[in-house]
Order: sequence, then C-alpha cells, then structure tokens
Amino acid sequence: MTTPADSDSFLNALPCGGPPATARADARLVLLTRAYDFAARAHVYQKRKGAHQGLDYPYLNHLCEVAALVAEVCADPDVIVAAILHDCVEDRHAALADVREAFGERTALLVDAMTDRPEWELLTTAERKRLQAESLASKPPEAKIIKMADQVSNLRARTRALDRWTPLRLRAYLTSCQVVARACEGASPHLDGLFRAAATELGAALDALPPLSAAETQALDKLGDGP
Repeated sequence: MTTPADSDSFLNALPCGGPPATARADARLVLLTRAYDFAARAHVYQKRKGAHQGLDYPYLNHLCEVAALVAEVCADPDVIVAAILHDCVEDRHAALADVREAFGERTALLVDAMTDRPEWELLTTAERKRLQAESLASKPPEAKIIKMADQVSNLRARTRALDRWTPLRLRAYLTSCQVVARACEGASPHLDGLFRAAATELGAALDALPPLSAAETQALDKLGDGP
C-alpha cells in the first residue's frame, strides 16, 4: 500500500506503464468529485452537532475529514472514495447496490465493512461498538484504516462540542471507541497515534468539566448519542 506524506500526493502515486500521469491524475480527481457529489446528495439533510445549539454543521464536513485522514496514509483511490461514502448505507441514504454500480465492487465491499447491521440499531453504543470491533477484526487493513479515521474524527467532534452530550455519555463513548481502535490497531501507526491523541484530549477535557445540574443532564440526555 502506498503511503504518501501528504493528503493530495495520492494523485501522483501511480503505477508505471499506464496512461500519462496527468491523465491518470485527472481521472482520479473526477472520481473524487463524483464521490463527494454522491455523498453530498446522500447526506443533504443530515447535520453534526456543533459547539452550541444552532451551530450544527453539514454532515459532509465529517466525511471530508475522514477522507483527508485516510489520504494521509493511503494513496488508493478506492479506499479514499470508500471513506467519503462510509456512512451513506448505514444512514440509509443509499443502497449498497447504488455504491457498487457507481464506484465498483471493491469500494462497495469497504463501505459494507463500515456499515452496522440493521439488527444492531436498537443496541446500546457500547454493544454496537463491541460488535463493530468483532467484525473489523477479520476485515482487510484498508477497512481498519477508514474506521480509525472515522473514530479520530468522531472524538475530535465531541471534544469541540462538549456541551452537546452529558459527560457520562461522552466517557462511555470514548471507552467504546477504544474497543474499536484496539481491533484496528496496526493498520496505520499514524492513525493509531492520532486516535490516542484525540482520546487523550477528550479525556482531559471531560476531567476539566464542572458537574452538571440535574436539569442540564436531563436536557442533554434528550439529545441522545447521535452525530
């Protein structure tokens, strides 16, 4: 697997003997543009919790961050496209068959590896994360790379928006993410390090929080564990 030093050098990480480099790079840019367009349409009404009520932001921002993190360690365009699309089937905005038709079997398999099973929907976060970890243990390293990038992005998002969840929920979420990270460890030492840093930052931020009142806890509990 090619591991370029920066997030756009995958455009130049091309095998020998194919079309001219410029043409191949252009083809990859078209592929990425198609993937971002697909994701933007799939998640058009979806938001992520921002730092304060009323400051929620487009879900596409999360997908961009995950793809950028993946591109730091993997030059494979199929993997980067799968990172962009990793939530579209799980969030029921597209069918896996749509992904397969638009981007090929390999990308579809990676998206499927990122997709929780329908029967997990009513489980607790801890239970879902445990099942994710068990599933990922047998998945290829590319799937683990995408998942680690997703976990890094999710922890960073929660650190930026501490007031949108209760500390208890955030601590439980952090612990659950660490279970998933252990299942993916070694696929990318760089992402392993970023995850540890994000986990440490979230933990420290939680330690510094003052206690919540009963009314604040109740209000935040109503928001749930969503994005």
